Amino acid sequence: MLFLQDATYDTAGEYVCEVTVSSLPGLHTSGSVHIIVQGAPQMKDADREVEMDEGTGKWVNLSCEAHAHPLPTISWTVTGSQSWREVLTRATEHSTISLVSVKVTSDITAFCNATNDIGTETKSFSIRASKPPCHIHYRNMGISDARVDSLPAVPTVINVGRAGFGS
Repeated sequence: MLFLQDATYDTAGEYVCEVTVSSLPGLHTSGSVHIIVQGAPQMKDADREVEMDEGTGKWVNLSCEAHAHPLPTISWTVTGSQSWREVLTRATEHSTISLVSVKVTSDITAFCNATNDIGTETKSFSIRASKPPCHIHYRNMGISDARVDSLPAVPTVINVGRAGFGS
């Protein structure tokens, strides 16, 4: 007899029962049963928001993996960026993984939604866009090329805003 209480997705799988009689070594039989645990999608650390700081203009990969039976589908909701795409979706017998690539143009909030017939699980990502560093350009003013090496350069600081940087 197989008794399962509080079954989880880890409980699922093939169970084999073998019966032998020690006084009759040739007498044995076996049987198996495949246990399927049905339930809503589950994601690791779904209750904690993933927070990131990334530079403006950078592409960031976000991944989401959900376990469930029936097999979950994954969809994404992204606000704060018009440039994002799903680059991978892969399903196994009991899980689905999805990877999206998002271009950081401003602060972004992304939600990974895993859904099946039994329920939904959501994982959230928060990306704070950081401005690119300012670049320092050196120039020498009023000095002939022959004497440039002997004089210090005068720094000119140019602040580059978000728009146009890296374009």
